[in-house]
Amino acid sequence: MNAFTTSDPDREWTVREVAQFSGLGTTSPVVVGTPAQVADELQRWHEDAGVDGFNVKEVLRTGSLDDAVDLLVPELRARGLLAERDPGRRSANGCSAGAAPVGVPSRAAVR
Repeated sequence: MNAFTTSDPDREWTVREVAQFSGLGTTSPVVVGTPAQVADELQRWHEDAGVDGFNVKEVLRTGSLDDAVDLLVPELRARGLLAERDPGRRSANGCSAGAAPVGVPSRAAVR
């Protein structure tokens, strides 16, 4: 409980909310919504905290990563938050890696 109350001191977490949140298999922030709503939140993190990349996890095995690529990536690119792919770039494991966020030195992988 302490980790939740410390990270969001303005919210009063219940034991039930923590259990439901942790049931997703992560204690990382979870963003759910339309592509525009998710992009709004990611953009806020970028602007407020300087976050320059995100790890996207599959919650449902029914195409949630496909949705991220097909719906969220175009929204982020339209806002200038994600550059076009660099087809020549490879990640450390040899797989093609995604493009870097615009204007930052690090690169985020989109698979």
